[in-house]
Amino acid sequence: MSRPDDVQSPTTPAVLAGAYQPLRFWSAAGSVALNLSLGFAFLFGGFADGLAGRLGRAMGPGGMEDPLAISLYLAAVFAIHAIWNLPLDFWCGYVADRRFGLAKAGMRAYLHDWLIGMAQQGAMFLVGAWLIMAARLAAGEAWWAAICLATLGLFLMTTWLAVDLLPVGLYQFQLPEPDLEERLRLLAGGLRHRVPRLLLFTAPEQRGYSGGVLGLGRRTTILISRSTVELASEALLKFIVIRGAGRRVLRHGLWAAVVAWLVSSLGIIA
Repeated sequence: MSRPDDVQSPTTPAVLAGAYQPLRFWSAAGSVALNLSLGFAFLFGGFADGLAGRLGRAMGPGGMEDPLAISLYLAAVFAIHAIWNLPLDFWCGYVADRRFGLAKAGMRAYLHDWLIGMAQQGAMFLVGAWLIMAARLAAGEAWWAAICLATLGLFLMTTWLAVDLLPVGLYQFQLPEPDLEERLRLLAGGLRHRVPRLLLFTAPEQRGYSGGVLGLGRRTTILISRSTVELASEALLKFIVIRGAGRRVLRHGLWAAVVAWLVSSLGIIA
């Protein structure tokens, strides 16, 4: 006889997690298609040359040879990318998390975090772009092949070491107690042996219920906030561990790294 919480009703954790996985997959596919369409339209539709021409004329005699003009151009490109992705990020991020009960804060907090995240990504984009231009000057004609291979290694290595690269100064991490880990794994039912390593963390301004899934292969790790373990319902905990097991089965981290590398390589070659 099955327990009441094992019945496959539309609101059970297994059903919710089963619906969440396709949503994340198709949202990722949609994001890739959206960004590729933007990239091709920007590069081959004349928008890149048009933006560079307008900015060069606005900068005066130095034109696009001026380092400031190049920085402004790169900042404009990233701003276009961020605004282009905002509707999809909002729908598949905030709206989806609210639907599946994974968000505790409101839309203002989401937009605050989005702006901070975009500012950080924009800064890294500018630094990376300048490093690529420096490599282009130093490596000669084969610069793009060398940079693409180095970028692939960088994406795979940082994804593999994602847990080790977490900012220790901002968060406190600890392994769950053996009985707690066993309880969480049992919540996954038949997927209990596919549940990745579990790691608890605390943060002063933690809003979300789960920190997500990081790493590749055997180093895949589910981050769960201590407040989640202490305050979340059994149903939500079950959903989180099933979602983590699903991402490990689908090799979500590997595909995300490869797709990010492909998009980056397209930008480098262009």
